[in-house]
Amino acid sequence: MVCRSSNYRLNDAERDFVFSLIQRFTGTCQEGSYRREVLATNVERRIRYVGAPSLRAYLSFALQDETEEELLISALTIHTTSWFREFPHFQKLEETVRQRIADHKLRSIRVLCGGCSTGEEAYSIALTLEKIRGDVPGFEYRVEGIDIDPLSIATASRGLYGEIAFSLIPEEYRTYCVVGTGSRQGLFAPNKEVRSRCSFSVRDLRTLSTGEGYSFDCIFCRNVLIYFKLEDVTSLVKKLLGALHVDGALFLGHSEAIDAQAYGLRFLGESTYIKRDSFQPPRCADIPGRALVARTPGPQERPDVIVVGASTGGTEAVMRLLEAMPAHSPPIVVVQHIAPYFARAFAQRIAQNASLRLGVCAEATLLAPGHVYFADDDRHIGIGGRSGGLAIIRSDGAPINRHRPSVDFLFKSAALLSNVKVAAVLLTGMGSDGAVGMKELHDRGAMTFCQDERSCVVFGMPREAIALGAADVIANPTEIRQQLRRMIGQGGGRELPIR
Repeated sequence: MVCRSSNYRLNDAERDFVFSLIQRFTGTCQEGSYRREVLATNVERRIRYVGAPSLRAYLSFALQDETEEELLISALTIHTTSWFREFPHFQKLEETVRQRIADHKLRSIRVLCGGCSTGEEAYSIALTLEKIRGDVPGFEYRVEGIDIDPLSIATASRGLYGEIAFSLIPEEYRTYCVVGTGSRQGLFAPNKEVRSRCSFSVRDLRTLSTGEGYSFDCIFCRNVLIYFKLEDVTSLVKKLLGALHVDGALFLGHSEAIDAQAYGLRFLGESTYIKRDSFQPPRCADIPGRALVARTPGPQERPDVIVVGASTGGTEAVMRLLEAMPAHSPPIVVVQHIAPYFARAFAQRIAQNASLRLGVCAEATLLAPGHVYFADDDRHIGIGGRSGGLAIIRSDGAPINRHRPSVDFLFKSAALLSNVKVAAVLLTGMGSDGAVGMKELHDRGAMTFCQDERSCVVFGMPREAIALGAADVIANPTEIRQQLRRMIGQGGGRELPIR
């Protein structure tokens, strides 16, 4: 059935059927409009390629033709990967392995790369470990990549990649790769030593085997959980932990933080976790979502300063948080990850909406009540003590958590202040920026708020902070604003519980 003249388009009912088919087949949730459009287009492309007169006819053909069945499976999955993506994970992997070699005489390591796609992530892990193998005589490693898509696994097994991607590999690891010549000019591959220590197979994470024959010292499963519903995430994490040795490391994507305490894990930062001796999977209701988390009740005093951090989706969240804040509010300092050329206009819009004055974010500027201060260029901002009160500090230091300005820089500077009452708010965003700084503020007695999962565009930064035990209150931006107004002295809405 090959007749490539078809202009077939899926109708609404067929699209819904395709999405339900994907969910049944892969377990992934089809709620994102962009993702749905990409997958529908992939299926339409296959229908047109074979010239099928209908979706039903195409599926009937695909299920009888092994090659087309593999192409259909590939069309039903998203392939997003890159060399050394989220590089801090590879630094943490190297640091952890070297420390265990020194402390525990570790001689070998076995790593699982779940949802490995076309292999770049698995080989990035292997290149990291190959560098250690070169430094430590007798050290060995194995990397096993799995994915539900047979075509992606075939690409990973070949291990050949376009030379244009070679520049994405940090220079220190390029020595473990070979660049093609002759018929393979324009290609490169990890060298034979690296490839011989990597294997790839078609497997479904949902049916992952566990036990002595299939257990690992480290598991990478990054940017996979975000495609599953919450109840399915719990099951998947249980599967992963069942295949992970005690004291093994679990690496998740920066927007996939889980509640470490609920899963019996120790959190290391950067969406990295260590498995403890025992594991009791949490009920869905135990995983923080809209639930409010708190510490022992104490007086909710008026803060001297409010610090706010946000990233992906934060522009609207900050707008709702600061909407109609009273003119006698304490000074508010905001770090929002945003391109510098948009930052100033965004700051002006927020100030107008909040009925607050926009303060000048210059070095040594004294903070004034009723003003809001925004990081508006490529420099860190923080808060320091001056003889006249609190003042802005600025830094050209290196990016923190890959960001400059960094939320952690702001929060940590506030945590160093003596005899200053601080309220801190961490809103929607990818990654972990702000989580550690919020934990420091929390431990020094600041009042801390995290945006809840339901209202987040990306529940990354808040979830990292929650996993650290840094949040006094978890709520949506409107509820957080109401609580802040009560603390400032102009109430509104219900008081949120705190512990």
